[in-house]
Amino acid sequence: MKCYNRYMKKWLPIVIIFLVALGGIWFWSLGALPKEEISNVSLYELVGDVTIKLPGEEVFKKPNDNLELKAGTVIKTGTASSATVDFYGQAETEISENSELIIEESTFSEETEDPVIRLKLVAGRIWSRVISILDINGEFTVETSDVVATVRGTTFDMARDSGGTTLWVADSVVETDANERIYVPENQMLRFQNKKISRTSV
Repeated sequence: MKCYNRYMKKWLPIVIIFLVALGGIWFWSLGALPKEEISNVSLYELVGDVTIKLPGEEVFKKPNDNLELKAGTVIKTGTASSATVDFYGQAETEISENSELIIEESTFSEETEDPVIRLKLVAGRIWSRVISILDINGEFTVETSDVVATVRGTTFDMARDSGGTTLWVADSVVETDANERIYVPENQMLRFQNKKISRTSV
């Protein structure tokens, strides 16, 4: 028994030092792991007839899997068709049928972790949700020929037809600019038509 105790006293400090060193190496290895790459702008949940026109190209074509969408990309949907665009995992836009959407700008700052996203709705309808609330360096803007809507973190629906643009805010506030700046709160619907604005509660 005495021999056993002497044996343990001799080796116990060495075992403790080994375990501490091993734990330190493991902890350092976690810190040395590369940061997860920032996701890109991608198209998913395609239903029906969805085509895109890439920057510098003249014709629309079917999108490939895992295609990264660049600024200048045009997305079109046909009848009974839809698609969703994910912007860096921080915002998403669902494009309804018979719609045309242009990604005018899409950048992401790794330093500030802020995206700048500018879209133009040529025709049809989109449903946008900004998942992360963007600070002053970030921007999410949707433009039609009638109005420009800017958000910092919200959910809203925008539809463009031959008569004008309809905006419905589901959550938070959307800033609009159509000859005058108007802040649209949640559960409000605005119709922008021929430089006239009408408001409706929903």
